[in-house]
Amino acid sequence: MNPTDIYQVKRDFFQFSQKLAQGLAKPDQKFIFDMVFGMVKSQSPLLSDIARALEEDTRLLYTVKRLSRRGADFDDFHRLHQNYLQTIQPHLQEDMLVIVDNSDITKPFGEQFEALARVHDGSRDGIEKGYMSANIAIASPRTKHPIPIYSHLFSAAEEYFDSTNVETYKGLNLVKHLFQEKPYTLVMDRGYDSNDMFTFMHKQDASFIVRLQDKRYLKYQNKRIKVP
Repeated sequence: MNPTDIYQVKRDFFQFSQKLAQGLAKPDQKFIFDMVFGMVKSQSPLLSDIARALEEDTRLLYTVKRLSRRGADFDDFHRLHQNYLQTIQPHLQEDMLVIVDNSDITKPFGEQFEALARVHDGSRDGIEKGYMSANIAIASPRTKHPIPIYSHLFSAAEEYFDSTNVETYKGLNLVKHLFQEKPYTLVMDRGYDSNDMFTFMHKQDASFIVRLQDKRYLKYQNKRIKVP
């Protein structure tokens, strides 16, 4: 990549980070830019890799400590999230597909992480220490990649944890608020095949596509028909 392209890319990231950090203090604005630019350039979430990508004149250890300190002090996540939702508003159109999927983040060697719980490790089909996450994205014809609109990490070991469904409902409520009167279709895998989930979406008057489990029966013309 030539210097002109590098400058253009860096300017684009600066403009994006400005939108994300609007209303935040100056040190937080710089922190947001450093993290976004550093993660994309290094293609890594590790602070050491992000610090290395920033190529600052100071020693690498000082940059890592600065980012770590700013990350520990930052707490205005609500404003950051609201700013992000503002940036994606232009992408919201009628009749979009909204992809809903839970995932897991395992920490098999973790001992001191907060609220570590036992989760199903989807990649290894077993039980491991870690966290669950509720993720929602939109499929936009204006971009080549899905656009995340909700991502929330949660644990059954948290004090105020209710259920995995409740964590999903929070995201679905956000989707409804974002789209307002625009129609959209929720797309879900078999993990959302439950009467509670169907009832919630019916109450929202939401259109949805859910892959059913093989053991389910459907009622059709007063007859019970097995899904397959």
